[in-house]
Amino acid sequence: MLKVLKVLKVAVHIVWAIAVISFATLVGASYGWAHHGWIGAVALGTVGFCAGALLATDLSVLLEFLVRVSDAATGEPGRIRTRRTGRDFHAHSPPTMLAKRGTKQVEGRTRADR
Repeated sequence: MLKVLKVLKVAVHIVWAIAVISFATLVGASYGWAHHGWIGAVALGTVGFCAGALLATDLSVLLEFLVRVSDAATGEPGRIRTRRTGRDFHAHSPPTMLAKRGTKQVEGRTRADR
């Protein structure tokens, strides 16, 4: 049973790696083609391939990257605003719903005003 799980894990990792590397290469090549011609497509496709290979090594690298991008987009480290509810969730700790009003951010953590 353990051997089957190991084989399944390796198979999923291979599919994950192929998908991420292919997507990153496609994005790089299409952006390069649209803005810089065929030389840009080759150059940015290569950059996309390298970035995809880096992201394919470990899923946590990709998740950390997405958290940092969301931090940069919102301007507030550690917060992600959901579209459906409009509520804030803290990204660096177990998901805890924060009140819409009366929260302060203190040293990377939030606490409610009393």
